[in-house]
Order: sequence, then structure tokens, then C-alpha cells
Amino acid sequence: MVYFFSKILPWCEVSMTRKCTVMCVFLLLGYAAAANPLARIYTADDPLFTWVDRLAMESGSLIVSSAGPWSAYELYGYLMDIDRGKLSPQGQETWHALEQRLLYPYGTDKAEGLLADGGINLALEVYLQSNEGEVDERDWVYDWKQRAGIGSIYGEAVIGNHLYGIMDIEAKKSRYRNDDDIYAGRINTNIELREYYLENRTPATAFAAHSGAHHSFIFGRETLSWGRGYTGTLLIGDHADFHDFLQFSAYQEGLKYSAVAMHFDTIRSSGKRAEFLNFADDIRLFTAHRLEFNITPAVRFAATETALFLAPRLDLRMFSPMMYLHNYWNRRGSAGDFFDEVKNAFQFELEVRLAPGVHAYSQLFLDQLQTQGEIDHLGGKEDMPPPAYGALAGITYALPWRSGYITGYLEGVYTSPFLYLPGGTGDDYNLAYIRANRIRSGSGLGFIGYRHGPDSVIAGARIGYEEYRRFTLFGSILFGLQGEKGLYIHGKDQQMESGSDVFGLTSPTGIPEYLLIGGIGGEVFIPGTHILLYGQMHAVTRWNSGHETGNTFFDIQGVLGASYSLSVL
Repeated sequence: MVYFFSKILPWCEVSMTRKCTVMCVFLLLGYAAAANPLARIYTADDPLFTWVDRLAMESGSLIVSSAGPWSAYELYGYLMDIDRGKLSPQGQETWHALEQRLLYPYGTDKAEGLLADGGINLALEVYLQSNEGEVDERDWVYDWKQRAGIGSIYGEAVIGNHLYGIMDIEAKKSRYRNDDDIYAGRINTNIELREYYLENRTPATAFAAHSGAHHSFIFGRETLSWGRGYTGTLLIGDHADFHDFLQFSAYQEGLKYSAVAMHFDTIRSSGKRAEFLNFADDIRLFTAHRLEFNITPAVRFAATETALFLAPRLDLRMFSPMMYLHNYWNRRGSAGDFFDEVKNAFQFELEVRLAPGVHAYSQLFLDQLQTQGEIDHLGGKEDMPPPAYGALAGITYALPWRSGYITGYLEGVYTSPFLYLPGGTGDDYNLAYIRANRIRSGSGLGFIGYRHGPDSVIAGARIGYEEYRRFTLFGSILFGLQGEKGLYIHGKDQQMESGSDVFGLTSPTGIPEYLLIGGIGGEVFIPGTHILLYGQMHAVTRWNSGHETGNTFFDIQGVLGASYSLSVL
């Protein structure tokens, strides 16, 4: 006993900071010693999510919920529900590879003890284009979001059975800096080492999560995706640079409830740029809650309600999980002031298994829908915004062939002229479903939902051949008609209108712009290494470009890239 106190008493004399630090380290190591890899979180761009989805299709099961990110607990549950007896030989091989990936995300040598990974990612990309004129991000298929930074430093860890955290700090070329335009010239690269020309709103991935067999709670920054769509999704699209969000999900046996809150910067009165991050500004808070359930083993239905608040402070009622958000008001005003309502919308989704490996999906997004009672109460249509809605439908497939799968989709989308635009007729674009995340020397604006925006008719298709973590080949085509409504930064009319004259408008409005994009591409993993080689080529044609009759834009775009990941833990 004397010996024990002779050793422990000197430690008790050190500062409280040191004692707390040492205690935290011991606690973390204690939790990590029993770390569960199923606490890890996967996002929509992770191949593991995509392949669990495809095997579920092949086996005749319903595919994975389209509201992500997802915990490994949730994805593992989907994987275990797959009837392996209905899988092809390559499907069974892929199933075992996915199981190993979920249970040993950092390799079998890290199966026990500290479950963590960290290191560096390096990438080199070369961009080629035939058009040396005024080319901007809207003209590029492989846009800034998809382009890789020259390098990043990352770290992630699973703690105990439920906790997970990740951060990835990337050195990435800024969109615009003076005359150094990343879309200029016939040849360009992602190489940039000067700090002044690098994007400073990093990291784009930094979040912590608590998850279990039937729930997940995620808080931080990452890209979210709600709704199934391949040319885009009407509700929450993953084309955003990032989302600052808080998401909760609970799920069990064909039933899932999800709720999300996302913060966006305010928009300048010009409607063309996000304000600089300022914690004194009004709060733009987007919230949504969603319930999805299986009607039958082959049919899934989902309903989502969303709201966009503009307020000087947070209010607990904004986060009410079961509230009918439509009945909230953003401002003080008379009972007859239509535009005092919170900007809100509904989305309904239906997914149907047509055959093993073939799946149909659809979305109906209702932004503005006036009842006759509202029209009569407010004295007619003259002071009311017109109906605003979008519809999406498609078929996706994953069919076993040789050692891999024939994959692809066929999809059509219609968005009405005033979808996502402000709830009022003024210039308050903070009441529009426009995301705003201020970035270095860029507007930071885009639609929360469909990437191509309102006033559009889009048809897209893709066919490819893929082998899990080996290689991919694909061909794609997209045809679109786009009207004059949209974002100012895209050269469009961002203004909401009202009155009976616009109630019957259909897309596209004004002088339509015709869009045709055809592309091919692929990627290959170098066996036994952490090297990925990839490339794409697209031909982009716009007739009536900029909504000017007879003006044609044409560009052939190419991307060649290589990436390497080095783990140091």
C-alpha cells in the first residue's frame, strides 16, 4: 500500500489539464479495445452502398433506402436479408467481399483493438477541352464537385460499439481566382500549391456519429442524398459542395424514419452570391422528416415534408419530429398574407421491384399547390404564386453477366417553371430552395434538390459493365430542354411571378435551350496496390445556348486521372 501511494501521489500533484488528458486517452483506448466496425458511416458516393443495393436487386429484395448517409449496421442488415441462394456465382463472390468490407473496413490486420485509419490521398487529374471560348462550370460534365484535390490528409476511428468520427482536409484548387480560371484553356490540371488559389472552406468531410442496430445520429459536414435519382434527385441532391447538417434515422424491418436539419448561409439581395459566414446573420435552416415503409415485399412508399426557416434565432419547434411544418409562419403579418408562411414542400416516392435485377422508382415533389379555398380566400390568383412541382421516374438494373454486372438506368424528369423559387414575388431569395455555402471566390449557390433546376425536361440513360473493386466501363447520354427560369449565376431568370397569366405555364418557357450530352468512361484498380486509374470523355452541345436563337455551344471534354491512398496507421 505504501508503495502504491508513493507512485500515485506525485501524479496527483500535476495539473488538472494533464490528468484530464490522460484519463481521456485511457477511456478512448478502453472503448476502442471493443470497437465495433458496424458503427462506421457510409455515404452515397461509397461503392459499398452501391453494391449492396445491386445485390439486393439481383436477389429480388427491395433495394436500400435512398435516405443517406447510412450506418454499417443498417447496410449489414440489408446484406444479411439477401437470399444468397438467388445470387449468381459472381453475386455470391461480391456478397462475401462486401461482408468482409463491412466487418473489416480497415483490413483484417486491424480486426481487434483500435479500429482507426489515417493517412494521405493523392490525385493527379488532367482536363482537356476543345472549346477555348467562355466555358464555365455549368458547361462541364465533370464539374468542380467531382474533381479531386491534389491531396488530402484524413483520419477516422470507431470507438466502442456505437461511436464514429472522420475528418478529411483537402488541398483543392478554388473555382475562380482572378484570371486563373480552372475551366480555361485546352489543357488544365488539378495541380495547385499556392495557398491563395486553394479552396479555404475545408474540410468538406468532417462529422461524428452514434449508431446502433436500429438507429443512427450524424452531426457535422458531408454531402447528403435523399431520394433515388441518377440525373439528380428532387429532394436533397448530392451535387452540393457539402451540407452542414444533423441527421437522425431509426429503422427496423421495412420501416424507416429520418429527420434532418441543414444550415445554409444567407443570400445577397442580388441573388447571385452567398454572404460570408457570419454567426450574427439570420438563420437559414432547412429541415425535413421522412417516413418510408414497405407496402408489400416488392413495393416501398415514402413521404417527406420539408421546411425552410428564415429567423433571427433557433426555436425548438423547428426540430419537432412529428409536427406538420406547413402550419408554421416565418414572419409576423396579417392572416391573409400568403407569403408569411414557412417555405415548405412535400415529396412522395414509390419504388417497385419489377423483376430480379430490375427496379422502378418515382418521385413527386410538391413545392406550391394552391387549393380552391386558398384562391377564393385571397381574392383570386393575382397575388398568388403559381403551382410549382417536379416529377421523376426511372428504371435501374443490375444483371449478372460473365464475371460482373451489366448496370444502368433509364430516367425522365419534369420540373415546372417556378419550382424551388422564392415563396414571394420580391427579391428575398432566402425563402427559395437555394442552397448557399460561401466558398472562396465563388457564388456558392445551387438548388437544394434537382441539379438541373426548374423549367426543365430531362431524359437520361446509362449502360455499363462493372466488377466490384476491379474495373468499370460505361456509356451515357442525356437530352434536355431547359427554359429561362433558374439561377441568375446560370444566366437565367430567378424571379418569382404571380397572377393568372403564369398559372398555366409549362416547361420550357421562353426560348428553350436544347442540351445533348454523350459520354464514355471507365476506371480500373491496379491489383495489389491502392492505385486507381480513371478517365471520361463527353461531347456537350447546347442549341439556343444562353436562350439566344441560333447560338450554339459545342465542347469535347476529357478527363484523365490517377489516385493513390496511403494509410499510415
